[in-house]
Amino acid sequence: MTKKIPLSEDTQEKSVKRTSVTVSARGSITLEAALALPLFFLAMLTLAFLLETLAIKTSMRSALYSSAKKVAAGGINELYLSTTGLEQEIQETIGRERLARSLVKSGSISCSGSYLQNNTGMLYATVTYELEMPFVPFRPKALTQRDELRLKAWTGYTATGSDTATETVYITETGLVYHVNHQCTHLQLSIQMVTNKEVFSLRNENGGKYHPCEQCQKGPALTSVYITDYGDRYHGSLNCSGLKRTIYAVPINEVIGKGRCKRCG
Repeated sequence: MTKKIPLSEDTQEKSVKRTSVTVSARGSITLEAALALPLFFLAMLTLAFLLETLAIKTSMRSALYSSAKKVAAGGINELYLSTTGLEQEIQETIGRERLARSLVKSGSISCSGSYLQNNTGMLYATVTYELEMPFVPFRPKALTQRDELRLKAWTGYTATGSDTATETVYITETGLVYHVNHQCTHLQLSIQMVTNKEVFSLRNENGGKYHPCEQCQKGPALTSVYITDYGDRYHGSLNCSGLKRTIYAVPINEVIGKGRCKRCG
């Protein structure tokens, strides 16, 4: 027969304290969970709202540009801009069902601020819409968004002076020659990435060496640099202006002081 040994008062007091500490710890965990879970779900909803907002703005901007290009293409035949037609074009581009299911309020948009300047042929296109904020009770339920852009409408070409057609040639800002073919290899930059050790032994198509670009290559060469077939500089960044080329189409009679390109001429 097992004989129970009575606990002393000190032992009983320690046991009660241990039990109360355990209950207190469990209660603290439950309270923390009750406070943390709503904050976590609110953060997830906020992130989802931001991602959906970004997706809507990207789609709206792309649709506005695509629709405005179609309107601008027929600008010469229009005396005024039909904002209703622009709105319908944007809705068709994005998809009416997609707009209806999105955060765009009632799936409706407005292009009332758009207009066409007949004297300049400039098209000013804007789209305004409201985004619903369903889970933010203490703020406005709709957030107004606006995108706008400017395009040159196609107004044709009116020849001036002589009736004889003038040959169009192509030039760059810093080039010393003009080109009769816009696909001339001198106009097409072929960028390739090489290591900083290779660049000193390489030569361009004209047999010249590559030197550091004064704009983007400061100090020693980076691990990898960028060169072109006909350039004489190596670059540390693809965003360097030396790797970008603006080509202008001009009448040949406006080309002064430039020779003819031997490759395409």
